[in-house]
Amino acid sequence: MNRIKAFFGGSTHFYWAACLPLILIMYYIPERVVVNDYFPTQIAFDYSIPFVRQFVVFYLSWFPLLAFTGFWLLFRDGDAFRRYMLFLTAAYALSTVFFLVFPNGQDLRPTSFAQDDIFTRLCAGIYAADTNTNVLPSLHVVASLGVVFSFFDTPTLRSPVLRAAAIALALLISASTVLIKQHAVMDLVFSAVMSAALYFPVYVFMKKKMKKR
Repeated sequence: MNRIKAFFGGSTHFYWAACLPLILIMYYIPERVVVNDYFPTQIAFDYSIPFVRQFVVFYLSWFPLLAFTGFWLLFRDGDAFRRYMLFLTAAYALSTVFFLVFPNGQDLRPTSFAQDDIFTRLCAGIYAADTNTNVLPSLHVVASLGVVFSFFDTPTLRSPVLRAAAIALALLISASTVLIKQHAVMDLVFSAVMSAALYFPVYVFMKKKMKKR
């Protein structure tokens, strides 16, 4: 343990990485509990949104985006890493409670694809691995906004180009969730509201407290 601590320069912020298994557990619990008998979140407008299979690329870019942000902050800005992990953990905890108290899902996924290519095969793989339940809020959207918050939170990513790229990618990821029929519009709206609600305690009040300390 001392060697690990020495590797991180004697800092203890790396302990916050222990939140990751907790986040995974909170994700899998409702996935196993809420499988049917749920409130459908789609509205009439959702049926007019086309299925755009190519956007699966942006949907999958969510995973390396979160990983890059986490590793960057872990090694470059310990305090920002703490806030990033706190935001994600709080978001997943609140979402898990909401999923269990208010089971929800959407019925927008296509039953078959007009094309058979890499994009539709990736979509089919996502459908098989991830149920159509527990969609409101969208964790893809919430975590993407968390990445944007982190880019503006740390001086190590102050480049306007990087911050603009983070915003653009977060918007594309959010759009991809409805364009590949993983989520409904209502899911995105609720996610934005919840992210905004979490922003103030984590990135305003906690940041002030950490600076005073």
